[in-house]
Amino acid sequence: MNLTKIINNLEIKIKGFNKIRMIPEDLLAIAEDIDINTIIDKTIPYPKSFVLNKEKFIYYNPDKEENIFTLFLGHELGHFLLNHHNLNLLYHSPFSLFHETELEKEANVIAFLFWYPTIYIKRKLEKYGRLEVNMFFNEFQIEDIKTELLTHLIHTRLKIYEDYYNLNKINKII
Repeated sequence: MNLTKIINNLEIKIKGFNKIRMIPEDLLAIAEDIDINTIIDKTIPYPKSFVLNKEKFIYYNPDKEENIFTLFLGHELGHFLLNHHNLNLLYHSPFSLFHETELEKEANVIAFLFWYPTIYIKRKLEKYGRLEVNMFFNEFQIEDIKTELLTHLIHTRLKIYEDYYNLNKINKII
């Protein structure tokens, strides 16, 4: 699967994808637009997605900090956008945002693009001529996220940016 081409297609197909920061309400609207049933379940710590009798479902707990909720919901939405559920594989993990299978990595990329679009990183790079993790902290007033987790999230997003930029450069898309 060529993830770069898929991302570029999603940028066309989904208004604002990888262009504006999405919040959970945006992701729930996208899910509705592509016929995914979203169901609140306050007993689960992380969203879960699956297909049952050809119906698509995402169960989620809305009682999460907005950035974390966006990442986890974006991750599950990513599985559908990447057609992972059509592969009939079991890949559920309670810590899937940091799980290392290829399917999970691809869904993570989609989640991170919903959370912090590439254009925002490009603007920082143009403004400062470099990218450093501490340049992003002032954008996140997050009480519920430890500094180590936020640092990890930003490092991951910058790595995705670097990989995406290099792949697009090779494919002469940028």
